[in-house]
Amino acid sequence: MDRMADWDDLRFFLAVARAGSVSAAARTLRVHHATVSRRLHAFEHRLGSRLFDRLPGGWVTTTAGEEMRGAALRVEEEMQALDRRVLAKDADLSGKLRVTLADSAAYALLPELRAFSLAYPRIELELTAANHLTNLTRREADVAIRVTRAPAEHLVGRKVGTVVFALYASIGYLRERADLAALDQHQWLGWDESLAELGAARWMRENVPNAHTVARFDSVLIAYHAAREGFGVCFLPCALADRDETLRRVDPELLVPCGTMWLLTHPDLRHTARVRRFIEFMGAAMAGSRDVREGRLPPGASRTRLQRARGPAFGGA
Repeated sequence: MDRMADWDDLRFFLAVARAGSVSAAARTLRVHHATVSRRLHAFEHRLGSRLFDRLPGGWVTTTAGEEMRGAALRVEEEMQALDRRVLAKDADLSGKLRVTLADSAAYALLPELRAFSLAYPRIELELTAANHLTNLTRREADVAIRVTRAPAEHLVGRKVGTVVFALYASIGYLRERADLAALDQHQWLGWDESLAELGAARWMRENVPNAHTVARFDSVLIAYHAAREGFGVCFLPCALADRDETLRRVDPELLVPCGTMWLLTHPDLRHTARVRRFIEFMGAAMAGSRDVREGRLPPGASRTRLQRARGPAFGGA
């Protein structure tokens, strides 16, 4: 019995096997790296077998480690399925609700998220602003708000419209460069490889291939703040930039669809009260702001009109 692993042993083992290092696994597990190292050494000692080769380039599973990985993955799948089944029976509109969404979406949706929090004060939102896809199967989040052409087949959810980008710059930047006639004469803010498939990034490659790019970003939110500082012209979500009084559309008619926004969850969680209520509430709220998100409000629209476009769900917020 002393040689048997408990679930925590396997959880720490899998984190290192996936990440390839103790420090990266510690960040995933939200513990100190010394804790991870200590747990693995103790686990190997109990098993009487080395699970990892500690190489300069990272931790690599041994033959025994590979066998352990297969068994650990099966246990993890069963534990997660049990966790989802238990949570699915929870009819209480209280407790934590973990939501993952891109940083720019988190910023743009703060009014809607606040309205949900006011309506359901016993539900504690745990928001993770991440531009990578969070694994809902492993319960890294309960709900994901994602822009994608096609969500994963193993997820269920609700489509809430198209996300549209337009080209923006700060008022000060445009005033200083009022004599520039062609778009490729401007200073451009672009995207790094992680956002290379963004619709706006493709538009730039196809229409302004010789543009002078002064900076590239892996975050739409950081690019938004750079545009506000007068860095250059930049494609930004209409829902984010049209309500900013310091920005103007460079070409009011230029609109670039960049994917469909979805509210997604795992099928096992769809009937959990707080998950279902969040998706219903946010779906209705985001439907009310669809014109804003899809760029159909005139550039420079007032904050009052933008708020009105969000619909009656925010009357009491």
